[in-house]
Amino acid sequence: MNAKEEASYAELVGSLYLLLAQCLSRPTSELAEKLLDKRLQTAFEEAFADSKSQQCESALMKLADISGKHNNAEDLRLFLELDYNRLFVGPEKLLAPPYESVYLSSRTLSNSGINEKMTIDSIYASEIKREYAEVGFVPAAEFNDFADHIALEIEFMGHLYGLIAKELANNNRQLDGDSLLTRINSTRENFARNHLSKWLPTLYERVSKNSSTDFYTAIVGLAKTMAELENESVRS
Repeated sequence: MNAKEEASYAELVGSLYLLLAQCLSRPTSELAEKLLDKRLQTAFEEAFADSKSQQCESALMKLADISGKHNNAEDLRLFLELDYNRLFVGPEKLLAPPYESVYLSSRTLSNSGINEKMTIDSIYASEIKREYAEVGFVPAAEFNDFADHIALEIEFMGHLYGLIAKELANNNRQLDGDSLLTRINSTRENFARNHLSKWLPTLYERVSKNSSTDFYTAIVGLAKTMAELENESVRS
């Protein structure tokens, strides 16, 4: 691919991450409308058209079935919000905590490697926030949660791909050790490998086991597939 084609591809992948991040945030009327008129499903189907992953195919089938069960966007939004709260917010014990530190922080894990109290490590989350700041990623003012929330980590990947697309569009394709493009790509690879790939499989298991809708099982499944593709691209 030439620089223009590479930039377009990076922009496409970035927009896909941002769409996943929207799906993993608290449900909005805009999200419900995208589901109801199938814009969301179409975007994912086009993006994953060449994927041979069975999990990806299953996720796309789940998404295709959702909109037909609801008559209007507000009903659909409330339907999603009920499941979102059960899984990720509370007030009862979280069924699928959306925070990386719950699964990976050595300060919260017991000797058996399990965070039995499902506690969040704010120090761990702050360390991730510093990683965001290094490439100029600042969460939106209305985002009032910890930096290791799955929606924010996925949005961060979208931000990185946006930076990559910008560099490529400016024909800055240099990949020497000091180039901005090299540093951004390194950050992207490291974040996918050291963060998303390490806890998305466990989050997916919890969501698929406890979700009362197919939506969040499908979305977290697609996010997990994206992380797997990131690692495959690094190995190749």
